[in-house]
Amino acid sequence: MTNPIDQSEALKALLPTVNKLLNTNATSWDELVDAILPPKLNTIRRLGVMYEQEMLLSLGAKAYFAACVMSASMLEAFLLLLCMLNPGTVATTTRYKDRVGKSVDDFDGIICRLGLEDFVEISAELNWVPDSLIDEGWKTALPADIRELFALRYRNMSKSKIEAHASSAARNPAYSLMLLLNMMRNKMHPGKWIRQNHELQSQEAFSTWAHVALFAAAHIRDCLLLQHQAAMVEYCKGLMLARIKIP
Repeated sequence: MTNPIDQSEALKALLPTVNKLLNTNATSWDELVDAILPPKLNTIRRLGVMYEQEMLLSLGAKAYFAACVMSASMLEAFLLLLCMLNPGTVATTTRYKDRVGKSVDDFDGIICRLGLEDFVEISAELNWVPDSLIDEGWKTALPADIRELFALRYRNMSKSKIEAHASSAARNPAYSLMLLLNMMRNKMHPGKWIRQNHELQSQEAFSTWAHVALFAAAHIRDCLLLQHQAAMVEYCKGLMLARIKIP
């Protein structure tokens, strides 16, 4: 994948050409995106930014679970936007095909009914967060964290099965980080605690795990931003090609 610095420079170099062909006057990439995205895509993008701001406010207040919930919503918005920018590719994934079933809705109607777990599976299939982008510290710490969390949350799970989950986390760190975040976010539903026989033994301990998931979300966000930039470049190229008159 393109180096973040190189990609940023490429976007700056592309901006004057895009402004000329699309008749825009954007002074930054963010301004350009606001100007050219269709309303529904712009709404999703703005929601992602809003969720991120709420996440930071909660983090500043040391409300780690609230921040964790907002960070999951932020990633859900980012992944949804990526899906809507890449409909042809997403439609080929096994997860999307499984969710379509006999639905007669168009792509947008289907994809907007999916949730974070679906987007995590689609992201994994399309390798939107390559393992090479995951910090080595996460790759080392995540399996140990998984062992501790599963032993705490799933007291009847065998050691061999816990070890299998830990090994999977080592092999697929990006996927595991997103699943960890989704698992923590789902704790906002009180019924899940009862159905899954969980107990809130220590609010401080629970907040600690929410804190871990929160920083995982921030790391995944940084990785996804590279995919967003690449997708938006392709989107702009498509718009420009549509404007160019071929003799």
